[in-house]
Amino acid sequence: MADVAVVGAGIMGSAAAYALARDGHDVTLLEQFQVGHTRGSSHGRSRIVRLAYPELEFVELAKESFTGWRELERETGIELLELNGLLELVDDLAQGSSEALDAAGADYELVPAGAARERWPVGVPDGWTALFQPEAGIVRADLAHRAFVDRAVALGVRLHEHTRVESLDDVDAEAVVLTAGEVGPDEDGGPDDVLVERIAEWVARTYPDAEPKPVAAETCMYTTTADEHFILERRGRVVIGSPCSGHGFKFAPAIGRRLARMAAEASTCDAS
Repeated sequence: MADVAVVGAGIMGSAAAYALARDGHDVTLLEQFQVGHTRGSSHGRSRIVRLAYPELEFVELAKESFTGWRELERETGIELLELNGLLELVDDLAQGSSEALDAAGADYELVPAGAARERWPVGVPDGWTALFQPEAGIVRADLAHRAFVDRAVALGVRLHEHTRVESLDDVDAEAVVLTAGEVGPDEDGGPDDVLVERIAEWVARTYPDAEPKPVAAETCMYTTTADEHFILERRGRVVIGSPCSGHGFKFAPAIGRRLARMAAEASTCDAS
């Protein structure tokens, strides 16, 4: 019997398995399809990462996650984060992220509308303010997901792909982390062609020397809670981690650690 079984090898399940293995647990990672499949919300080349949020809890969670991404980069020797900063435009500072960034001790810069228009090729209405926060960009999603899986396996996690779990009663483990996420259709309907064309037109207007041409597009499927917060809870030996409301990928290192701690508590309680 494993200490912990993780059902679902998407980004959250893989991060949880990795965190559990680092803590010395005997872990099995189960995936009904294969790592990197396109029927959920963990595939693709990139996801946005940012520190700027109006809610302090998300700023703190993002800071913790940045540390985790950097740790994974050092362990794997793979560049996972590409940061070039974020520009937030607001007509009222109270609506933006400045207060939460202040509370978290994070760096940012406030730029008046005129100066912002001179500095960046964006339209900032008079009277508005631009907030520039340097810790933002993308995480290379497919590489990051694979890095979590590969490091977990290197630490002893047993990965079983094409293994569908019909009932958690059949899972032989002291604790179960359920990160099954969402399952989309067998065929990807593809992107909205009109939207893609509008984006290309905007790029052409903003950067006249550019020749925008889409390289690739994929559909990402996810569910969301009413307040866009995450479900992280334990019921007996089962730890539930879902959904992440379409903006959870960037927080995977931190969420993985939380799920691992909850699973360890569930394992201890079950054993006693």
